[in-house]
Amino acid sequence: MGNPSGSKLGLFTALYSIGSIASLPFAPFIADRFGRRAAIVCGCVIMIVGAAVQGAAKNLSMFMAGRFFMGFGNSLAQLSAPLLLAEICHPQHRGRITAIYNCLWNVGAIICTWLTFGTKRIDGNWGWRVPAIGQGVPSIVQLIFIFWIPESPRWLISKDRSDEALNMLAKYHANGDINNATVQFEYLEMKETLRLEYLNRKTSNYLDFFKTRGNRYRLLIICSLGLFSQWSGNGLVSYYATDVYKSIGITDSDTQLGLNGGQNVLSLIVSVTCAMLVDRVGRRPLFIASTASMCLCFILWTIASSQQEAKGSAPAGRAVIAFIWIFNVSYALAWSGLLVAYTVEILPYKIRAKGLMVMNFWVQAALTINQYVNPLGFEHLKPTWKFYTIYSVCPPLFPSRVAIFANLVHRSGSSSSSFSSASSTSRPGAPRSKK
Repeated sequence: MGNPSGSKLGLFTALYSIGSIASLPFAPFIADRFGRRAAIVCGCVIMIVGAAVQGAAKNLSMFMAGRFFMGFGNSLAQLSAPLLLAEICHPQHRGRITAIYNCLWNVGAIICTWLTFGTKRIDGNWGWRVPAIGQGVPSIVQLIFIFWIPESPRWLISKDRSDEALNMLAKYHANGDINNATVQFEYLEMKETLRLEYLNRKTSNYLDFFKTRGNRYRLLIICSLGLFSQWSGNGLVSYYATDVYKSIGITDSDTQLGLNGGQNVLSLIVSVTCAMLVDRVGRRPLFIASTASMCLCFILWTIASSQQEAKGSAPAGRAVIAFIWIFNVSYALAWSGLLVAYTVEILPYKIRAKGLMVMNFWVQAALTINQYVNPLGFEHLKPTWKFYTIYSVCPPLFPSRVAIFANLVHRSGSSSSSFSSASSTSRPGAPRSKK
């Protein structure tokens, strides 16, 4: 199938995100109308088809079509899974569990890195067919076990299936005791929250984001999170690490894969550790520490790269590797776990699925631009460090960092329902006036 480069490589990589964007309008409808589990099942089936198409590809066009299907199915599952997780978790565990959820993409990255490390030694087409087909394995596992996962109690209540919701809460939160105080509190809180949210409208639409000051503020936050999570330089490390390592003279593929595998393991450890601390440390401090350290790392990374390319300095090259690893750790402090968890926490039930879709749209839109433009940057902007300045010192990106500091509200300790519906007319998390 050749060795695509430049704009062809950019399109090849971006098709996954393009497929994700294409399915986003359908994801909230399926999740709200037919249930969180139904949307996950649809996504898994489509991803299995996409993996099969890639594995059986006869040419580059067929392989790219498979990537599009993978992305299309991914959005359906990726949008619904955190909703289901947040809505079935015990209140004491919800913050940590939803934060850990998004950290686990590192597990997939680790498996993919070391799988390709092994299959690159296979002669012939099976060297790439095995990893392509392997993409369908997680969806098969999820498809098998999803039928043992309970449906969201909030969704059940919204469909007038309150008895099923109460039984679910009792079974999983109190060992079957319907009269348990925690179960009764959760059940009544969900019913009251949904009653208030549906008092004026039975259905929701995207205009609801503009109807109150609180929802407009939520919209600003989730759009900022989605956009800035991918325009911080992490796309270079996640998708084009090979080009980054080549720019500092590391051309051996085994060394490149080893470095990728090692940093993914480190990112998993750091991100899960920080996710376990979100309730103790707080969301906003983690975001601030993560974003500030990422900015600093990328600037130092750019400086070290310029010295390595100008003087062929071996110490500068080693410094680039170190800053790449530190950058990954910095990203893992908050963005890996809280990108989804924080979005789910601040949205009322009525617009939660649509809000997560909006956040994912900005994630995928930013990824599409990154994945298409990055190969062109490596190809046309020489020396390479000049391309890095776009991420490290480009003026339009500085307001993004400032916006994250200013817009995020501190959230810790309250339940998902009480926090997301605390105020429909003011900024979420803003202090209320005393009467």
